[in-house]
Amino acid sequence: TCIENGTIEPFIESKTSSILFNLDNSIFSLNKLNFQNKNLIKIDLKGQHSFGKLITDEFLTVTGGTPYYMDNNHTIAWLNEETHVINRAINVLKVENTQYITNKQEITRDSFSKISGLVQIKEENNIVQEIRIKPGTVHTVKNFNDFDKKIFYPGEILFDNLEINQVSLSEIIETPLGVKILIRPITLYRIPEKKEYLLETKQTNNLFKFKHELIKNVTNGQTNRDNKSVELITQYLNIDYSGVKKSDDTFSVLAKITPSNMLELFTAEKLILTNYLPNDLKTSNLKITLLVHDNQFVNSGTVLGYIENVTSNILDLIKIKIKIKNNRLFCIRACDCVVVPNGEDKLPLIGPIIKNTEGETIIQKTEKYFFPNNTILFCNTGDLIKDSQIIGELKFEKEITGDIVQGLPKVDQILEARKISTNPENSLVIQSSLNPNFKFLKIGTSLQGEGKVNLHTLLNVYFNYYIKNYTLYESTYRSIKKVQGLILNFIQDVYQSQSVNISDKHLEVIIKQMTTKVKVFHEGDTPLLGNEIINLKQMKYINEAMRNENKKPAYYQPVLMGITKASLSTESFVSSASFQETTRVLSKAAIEGKIDWLRGLKENVIIGRLIPAGTGFNHYLHVLEY
Repeated sequence: TCIENGTIEPFIESKTSSILFNLDNSIFSLNKLNFQNKNLIKIDLKGQHSFGKLITDEFLTVTGGTPYYMDNNHTIAWLNEETHVINRAINVLKVENTQYITNKQEITRDSFSKISGLVQIKEENNIVQEIRIKPGTVHTVKNFNDFDKKIFYPGEILFDNLEINQVSLSEIIETPLGVKILIRPITLYRIPEKKEYLLETKQTNNLFKFKHELIKNVTNGQTNRDNKSVELITQYLNIDYSGVKKSDDTFSVLAKITPSNMLELFTAEKLILTNYLPNDLKTSNLKITLLVHDNQFVNSGTVLGYIENVTSNILDLIKIKIKIKNNRLFCIRACDCVVVPNGEDKLPLIGPIIKNTEGETIIQKTEKYFFPNNTILFCNTGDLIKDSQIIGELKFEKEITGDIVQGLPKVDQILEARKISTNPENSLVIQSSLNPNFKFLKIGTSLQGEGKVNLHTLLNVYFNYYIKNYTLYESTYRSIKKVQGLILNFIQDVYQSQSVNISDKHLEVIIKQMTTKVKVFHEGDTPLLGNEIINLKQMKYINEAMRNENKKPAYYQPVLMGITKASLSTESFVSSASFQETTRVLSKAAIEGKIDWLRGLKENVIIGRLIPAGTGFNHYLHVLEY
């Protein structure tokens, strides 16, 4: 494809060779293409983002500033602001703060301004960090608050004598002479519309289309603090390859400059024959036969050649089966069949009949495989199967029994009330809609068995279920009783699987300590705090007292605590300190001024007093008195 209305001109800039391309009276630089000492070069479709860059200074500012997009991002309003980063002592400056300077005026040594405007110096600890120059005119007004951050358009009259010639922005500044108004000019840049170049080609189907691409180099409202020119918009010329993916390695574009300074583009298609072969044929003995010659002209759709699968053995084929879906060819050889004369009563084998004539019958040899029920088959009737292919999977069921050592981690997990992660598909049954394949499940049970139930989630499920029909205390009590029975069954299952019998009362003492606490979610009028952990019976007493005084009771929910955490959360600090974290427990009790009433067994044993059990109960002593 030869571009007929685009001309090429050599151009040398900054000691690097570039190529200028004239397209529709627009000059593009093709500096990414190196045509030196090469007649034909390849254009990279993957890494190259643009074919050429438009050479123009239409969107090049004098210095830094702040852009603002207007008119639905079709116009850029540019507010010039020259910034010099100094980071030097203040005595090196040759200008003063709020001084109005002209362009090319010396600011520091070997540093000059590019624009005229008002100087603003930013310093810290007598170190000048940066100098800003804002172009515009300074005016004195009384009602300066009315002119802060306002835009004025050409034709407007300000201060009775100032006519606005271009779009401007007013800004309040502080000077040694008082508050002033700075009228800053705004430069408008119209963003061009994207256009498409359709070039004449020597071929009837136009493969190449040049597209005009725009890249905005500035962000709306973000100040470019610099004293160099800023290119607001960069315009590129890209080639649109119709119907060709840039990731396709088989397609390439070649470029060439003709003696008449014309840009000539070629397309090349590379055919990799192995891409058209199945994986199992790539290692076989193949023979390629080409039907075309070098430098031969071919049309689209021309057959270039064919591939043959060559075998070294002599095959006496009887029948051929073709599977178009899998691109497979199945050849039935004479050695794969048995010829049986007609009239024999007993056949030597079982198999499909390939051919039946008047004198003989040809039967194909087969191999029999017997599968039990519930077998997974990987093939269907009539499929072509190759050697060593897996055709099915057998399932063997084996009952696995574990010893007591394998069950102890589960007991530890339950007693410590650890939160386990469960699959959402195997989560608790809370609410379900009926479907044709439904089955009844008890609320709180797991879809895959009770062994994977999260006890904390189960406790919340029971509580949310009972709270709809019962009071707060009854809902808490009933949900705790349900979870207590479930925990007891979990632990007993582990020991009973190994014929170890443990009385329920021993485990019930431990489980009771795990399920006696509730968590306060709303304190109401009670002196409690949110998220406070308190005993259920004590919580019931507090709420009853609030109701008797016509006050708002607290709202709470049951919580499940592990045996370690429950031991540290007892009312007796003597009992808690003797278990774990002695320093923390005693320090907390001392800060709170806590009193231990010695109501439990453990704290009385530590102190050396009579334990409150049996005849040691205070109530029993009172009975003896009567």
